[in-house]
Amino acid sequence: MNNFTVVIDNANQIFQYSETGVSPLFAGNITPTDFRHTEPIEILQLKAHLYDPNGLEVNEGTYSVNWRYPIVDTLIVPPENLYENIVTHDFDMVEGQTTDFSIAPSYDYDCTNNQIQCIIKYGNETYTAYTDFYFGKIGDNGTNGTDIIAKIITINDNRRILDTQPLTVYEYKNGNEKRSL
Repeated sequence: MNNFTVVIDNANQIFQYSETGVSPLFAGNITPTDFRHTEPIEILQLKAHLYDPNGLEVNEGTYSVNWRYPIVDTLIVPPENLYENIVTHDFDMVEGQTTDFSIAPSYDYDCTNNQIQCIIKYGNETYTAYTDFYFGKIGDNGTNGTDIIAKIITINDNRRILDTQPLTVYEYKNGNEKRSL
């Protein structure tokens, strides 16, 4: 097998959403509780390259490039010029040496399908590579970015104990119990 290598420019990008889950593309606060980034980020365009086994770049005009976008459970917003994937029958493909995309305006921790696949056809061979994007949010999921987290747990095997016993809440900060609330 040929040891050709696909390299994607800008394949490693980090997208950190604000405390309230607002996209890093947006700056400035609309309301006092709508925390946004002071400076919006720029999403960098992806570009594919193919290198032969000797490390020499293959001429772009001798191979075709397709990009496969995730379309469900994703924070990636694909471009509008998607065409149908003949294997899956989903409209998730874009053709071209480069591709642009955006990201969702709000963070959703259930959206974990966040990699774009680059597919290069050269001669009778197909080569693939994936982006390595990271999507995160300031603060733990379900919080507004503070270091205080509430967790309700039972202390015995009776899962219905909260139906019959009073709930005692303790405040913990940095792993230390502060007080009973």
